[in-house]
This record gives sequence, C-alpha cells and structure tokens, in this order.
Amino acid sequence: SGSVLLETTQATPNGTYPVTISSVSGTLTRDITIVLSVNNFSLSSTPAAQTVAAGGTTTYTIADTDANGYSGLATLSISGLPTGATAYFEPAGVSRIVTSTLTISTALATPPGTYHLNVTGTSAGQARSVSIQLVVQATAGFSLAANPASQTVSPGGAGSYTVTTTASGGF
Repeated sequence: SGSVLLETTQATPNGTYPVTISSVSGTLTRDITIVLSVNNFSLSSTPAAQTVAAGGTTTYTIADTDANGYSGLATLSISGLPTGATAYFEPAGVSRIVTSTLTISTALATPPGTYHLNVTGTSAGQARSVSIQLVVQATAGFSLAANPASQTVSPGGAGSYTVTTTASGGF
C-alpha cells in the first residue's frame, strides 16, 4: 500500500488527466488508472442568447461555475460586438459568490443579424470563456417621402405632391 500525490501549478490547463499507476512484484505487474480533473474556474451565462431591437438594451448574468473551491476573482471582457453596440459589466469581475450583469446596448444603426460574442474571464494568468449570442432585429417603423420635395406656386395657385410610405422592420 502507498499513496500518490499529484500536484499542479497555476499554469496547468483545465482538463481531465488520466494517470496510470503500475506496481511490479517479481514477474507480476498490475496497473490502475486514476483520473485527475483540473478546473480552477469556468464561466456560464444566463441566458445564453438574447434578442433585442436595434436601439434597445438587453442583459445577461455571467457566473463562475467553479466546482472545486477556487476563490479568485475573474476580470471580465467581451469581444465580437456588432457596430454601434456597447457593453459593460457590473461588477467588472466574478467569483464563486459574485455574479456580474452584462448589459449590451445597441444603436438604431446597429445592423440586424445574429452575433456570436465571447465573454472572457481572466484570473491568476488563466483565461476562460463562454460564448453568448445576440440577435439584433430591425426596429419596426416607417418613413415618408414626398415628390417633389418642394414647389413654387402663385398666390391662389395649388401644388400637387405624391407622398409615399415605406415600412421597415416588419412594420
């Protein structure tokens, strides 16, 4: 009988590591495989996807889904935002006991589409990410156009205009 101590460093990547231990006695050899899982922290998002009209705002809750007692604070960042969108985290980091609200605001000019964003948490030189989805829909509305745009008439005269209505965003 004996014991085995498997040590990791802060730089050890997250993962599952099978380790085979062999014992030899004379001509007999016996092997046993044990598994060491390394995970200092990981991120999750609730919900994983949100839909917003251009010009609107939406939120996600970002959490540290650590199951191994890691107590560090992960500083958050985001990439992949569409044109005209801004984002901020409140607070700017997460830990086992602190979640962060990610608020994304879009501009009226933000192009409609489905965007795959990446939220990254960095702690003790390690980075972990969670992918989220943002669907931007065109803002429903309409516009008017007049033809001609202007006319000159004599007093007592009349001018005729054609006004055209154009729907947008499913209006």
